Amino acid sequence: DFDVQQRGSAEESLAVIAKDSGLEPAKVSTVVCQGGIYHEVLEEAKVFGCDVIVMSSHRPAMKTYFLGSNAGHMVRYAKCSVLVVRKPALPAGQH
Repeated sequence: DFDVQQRGSAEESLAVIAKDSGLEPAKVSTVVCQGGIYHEVLEEAKVFGCDVIVMSSHRPAMKTYFLGSNAGHMVRYAKCSVLVVRKPALPAGQH
């Protein structure tokens, strides 16, 4: 089943990231949800009592130049700090 495989893959990837974070395992929580991104993340942050939400942002289009729509919702509505990390742009000519 595709959904089961995707969920398993996401859980495995999160476990690796959590392990490689260098934080004590008791201080790191991971969860895989399905639904609207910002709604699900904000709800989990509230349930867990998070101090910070760390998320990535895609390279912006003109209409979302400063933050993508999901990142923008998180920054505006989260009750805790939100750290938005953007992958550096590739040098000209590389894609």
